[in-house]
Amino acid sequence: MKKWFTLVAMALMAVGANAQELTVSDKQNSGCLGMTRSSEDEPMPIERIPTIILQKEGNILSVELQNYTSNCATSDFEVNSSISEGSEGSPSILSVNVAPVTGEELADCICTFNISFTVRDLEVNSFYLKCWWYEGLVELSDGEPLVLEYKKEEAFIDGASYQLLKVMHKAMLMIWVKGEGEVHIPSEVSYEGETYAVTCMASFGGASFGEKVTKVFVPKTIRSMDFDADGAIYGNPFAGCTSLESIEVEEDCPLFSSVDGVLFNKDKTTLICYPAASPRETYAVPEWVSIVQGGAFCYLQHLRKLTIPDNVTYLGYGLFWNSKSLEEVRLPSGLEVLESNLFNNCQSLMSVQIPESVTQINNNVFEGCSALTNITLPQG
Repeated sequence: MKKWFTLVAMALMAVGANAQELTVSDKQNSGCLGMTRSSEDEPMPIERIPTIILQKEGNILSVELQNYTSNCATSDFEVNSSISEGSEGSPSILSVNVAPVTGEELADCICTFNISFTVRDLEVNSFYLKCWWYEGLVELSDGEPLVLEYKKEEAFIDGASYQLLKVMHKAMLMIWVKGEGEVHIPSEVSYEGETYAVTCMASFGGASFGEKVTKVFVPKTIRSMDFDADGAIYGNPFAGCTSLESIEVEEDCPLFSSVDGVLFNKDKTTLICYPAASPRETYAVPEWVSIVQGGAFCYLQHLRKLTIPDNVTYLGYGLFWNSKSLEEVRLPSGLEVLESNLFNNCQSLMSVQIPESVTQINNNVFEGCSALTNITLPQG
């Protein structure tokens, strides 16, 4: 397993080097097989397992993607493929990219499709595959189909709950049951004789780690902090961890970083989480930040004064939710939108000056701000 991880790392380093476009042909799609709408009146949809089926004959690879989901307005799919040579004995990297062709999208409407196509001029039978949800080593025998199913299994390992994606030997941390003190998220876990890289942590915040966790160490293997997201963050992954004082990210992590206990993306342009119980009473968001993620400063216990630089262009939904200690915030001069619930239940907030650049104020921005006595609006 250690050798497998080494090969994977070497293969990824070679992505993009000497990439050769491959011919994609015989493309077909089934049309919409089943429709799901986000409505309370709709019955629960039948579970459809995303599946990749590969079969190789000579230098032709047949690919079938079953239960691919896309907006109901999708009429077709564009497919392209390329192969890059590996380096120093690592496998070649086969990339297969599928992009829906969609007109005006239909709100809250998702369809399931089956897509098939062939990739020609593929000379190797063993390669590192990047296709749809799958990313990992593949070994094929001519004429024999290989079925890759996106199946997850729940497992309780060393005091924590995980979802295991067995076909890729990856694990997602769901709940850290021993939720107090320092938490060292492992880079890998073992279950039933198999080793799984911990690449994802669910963004349940306090529900995942508990209200008594004081420090979290994030390993370099973490690639996302939300369900099925390639590095995406849809909110503060530690929201509700009201005793959290610091977040430390392993230095070689390719997608995340930390500075002074604060969580950022790798290039530090997005601030993801300021720990709620950091003992600081004042903090200035670094000048290199342009986005502050939704809920990043929620549940503040000690921070009283916050300065946000003018180059920040976006402040996320519910940014200061339930921050009982917050008294004063300096908003950036280029901000255009005050997102919903921005200061919701900030009971110590006394005054806010809204920049002249703001053109839109969404719902419940100042809901529950019982100490707020002064809001300065833009002139005109």
